[in-house]
Amino acid sequence: MAGAPATGPLGGAHDAARRTASGRRDGPAPASAAIRRSAGGRAMSTRRLLVLFLLLLAVSMAMLVPLRLLLAIPGMPATGGSARAVDGSVWRGTLRGLQWGKLRLDIVHVALEPLPLVIGERRWEIESSGLSATWVQGRRQGLRDGAGEIAIDLAGLAAPARLGLEQARLLFRAGRCEDAGGSLSVELPLPDPSRGRAEASADAPSQTAAGLRMEGPIACDGAQGTAVLQPVSPLPPGIDRVECRLRVDADGGVSIDTVAATEVPAARLALERAGFEAGPEGMHRRDLLHALP
Repeated sequence: MAGAPATGPLGGAHDAARRTASGRRDGPAPASAAIRRSAGGRAMSTRRLLVLFLLLLAVSMAMLVPLRLLLAIPGMPATGGSARAVDGSVWRGTLRGLQWGKLRLDIVHVALEPLPLVIGERRWEIESSGLSATWVQGRRQGLRDGAGEIAIDLAGLAAPARLGLEQARLLFRAGRCEDAGGSLSVELPLPDPSRGRAEASADAPSQTAAGLRMEGPIACDGAQGTAVLQPVSPLPPGIDRVECRLRVDADGGVSIDTVAATEVPAARLALERAGFEAGPEGMHRRDLLHALP
């Protein structure tokens, strides 16, 4: 009948050929494909191992970078300062005899925190005998967790001034002050006019110092960080009022403006010897500290 399957030897041969072709299409993949997949997997594993090796190599090399080399890069802590000796790596190093502009820090320990590097931020833990702080670099830049006191060499004063920080923070972003807090203090060795003109001479500067301590909160004022300091200790004789204003800008410029009001000629003369000049609000002096990194 028409449409009936072919029988006999010829029909059987055709059936066998169809079964063989179907087996090629539907059966298991040939061994060559499995071999190619296995080779591809080994190549991928090799690449992963190579990438991991390169990462570990980069990390190990970074751990051995001397602190001396890194501090020479602009923007690093203590850039522009001078130290008698620099020891250790970026993860834990020591600067000895550090003079940072007018700031005298002596022995300072510096350590780079590894975890903030993941988010593109560098945080340097800075610690000395009298000061500890964290210097932040990245999208934000500035100081965090500042505490302690350091000496400042200011021209004309009988002794070094003292700059104090208490839970201080001052952070900048995109050229403007973003966050500020804590407090700041300054101790100025102002001259004491009651000790006489002879004692106020340059030959006996240590006898003229009358330490005046001033304190105030740290705040943002537009693009700058500021601290307006008022006396918390008795004023020197003959001086009616003293105010100190510290300003920090996003580029790291630091200025201290001190105004002292007096109507006593001897006090005015003593202030002139200490670097003050007559101004509209009284006797005034401006000190520029070393720019921060």
